[in-house]
Amino acid sequence: MEYPQIYINSNEDTKKIIIQFGSAVFQLLNLNCLTMDEVIARFKSINNNDIDELYQVKIKNLEKTVATLKKDLKSSYETHKNELEGMRDHVKGIYINEINELREQKAMINDKNEKEIEDRINLYRMGANGKIEMADRIAEEKEKRIIALQDENANLTKYINGFIGERSLKDTEKGKYAEDVIKDIFSDCLPFDDEACWKTTARGAGSGDCIIIFSKAYHNLRLMVEMKMKGSITPEDHEQFESHYIDDFNNDKVDLAMMISYDYKNISNQGCCLVHKYRKDNDKVIYFALDKTGTPQEKKEIIIHELHRVCKEYIYNKGVVSIPLENNYVCQVEERLKDFKNREISIIKIIKNSKNQIKDFEKEKQTLEKSRNQLLKQLYDDGTIYKINHIYLNENESQLKQMFFHKIKKQMKDKNIVIPPPNKSGKRKPMWRDKLKEELCIDIEPYEKKWWDKFKVDEIMD
Repeated sequence: MEYPQIYINSNEDTKKIIIQFGSAVFQLLNLNCLTMDEVIARFKSINNNDIDELYQVKIKNLEKTVATLKKDLKSSYETHKNELEGMRDHVKGIYINEINELREQKAMINDKNEKEIEDRINLYRMGANGKIEMADRIAEEKEKRIIALQDENANLTKYINGFIGERSLKDTEKGKYAEDVIKDIFSDCLPFDDEACWKTTARGAGSGDCIIIFSKAYHNLRLMVEMKMKGSITPEDHEQFESHYIDDFNNDKVDLAMMISYDYKNISNQGCCLVHKYRKDNDKVIYFALDKTGTPQEKKEIIIHELHRVCKEYIYNKGVVSIPLENNYVCQVEERLKDFKNREISIIKIIKNSKNQIKDFEKEKQTLEKSRNQLLKQLYDDGTIYKINHIYLNENESQLKQMFFHKIKKQMKDKNIVIPPPNKSGKRKPMWRDKLKEELCIDIEPYEKKWWDKFKVDEIMD
């Protein structure tokens, strides 16, 4: 078999290319699927036009395939692009919402801390003067917060200890708060009489706030109680109480009548009634009072004790027992003294806690003073102390004076300056300060002049 002339004339690399190209064409024409005889027969019947037509058909088919692929690729690209845009818009919406939320939070934080930020900006703008003012302002605001907390604590304590307080009640609310106190007293059985009971009369006419009926052990005593939840007892209160007990006595509703002043120890015409008293012209009428300092629980216990004493005195007066009234009164006073002692212990605990708070405030004050002194020293060393308003320096005048003399002594030592000794009479030349100033080559600031004009040699001598 003869090789084409172009193959013979080519170098080795070109020959390899021709072989590879021929093999590709051979395979493209599907000749590899034919026998040698079939290949020879086909080539005998094919001319150049047939080969060209064959190539044109293949090219058209390839072009159709490429066009289809391009169309599919474009469609896929558009679909993917739309999906990406939708996803981008979704993610963008999420980020925009988060950004808006963060902006709102930032705005809230900025509004909350605006004053503090402005103070800090002013601090840097004002320099040393601003530092002093900021330190004073922070200390002042902290002190105000402490005072506000103390006032709030005092008000809260006052509210808790006297939550009933003085009220201005309508007629339809008559005795409501007194009834609450009495309900609390009878929430459990009375410790000295578990059969005692009570009935409210606050919403009806007469009979005070309630009537307490004790057991047979106390001769079925019927005690009318009228409780005043207010300050001083007025003449109108007395008239009302008197009207109630006269009506009750006349109608045989009660055996004794008792007025209790819940928040004020003095009752007009009766004086201090921390120990209960009987009306001078009527031994069926009793006056009793509590002071403002006790808690509701403490007042409840005191009222129960006092009711017990009234019951004991009642059965004594009925001749059931033979305990001398004088001894019974002593017992009453001793019980009241016991109450005072318990209250005193409670107050001592409160004072102790207050002292601990004062110690904490003192420590904080010392820390503030130390920080203030350090800041003043820094300002003095860098020469900006003289720009500060003197009203902020008056409290530290002694410290500034020491720093001033320390500066004088240091310069005298560095320049080896010695103050001439006094003459035989113990006096120095009149102008010795001016000469010292000239040798030191220093400027005396207006704030230092009062120290310079009056200082003595001993103050700058080691």
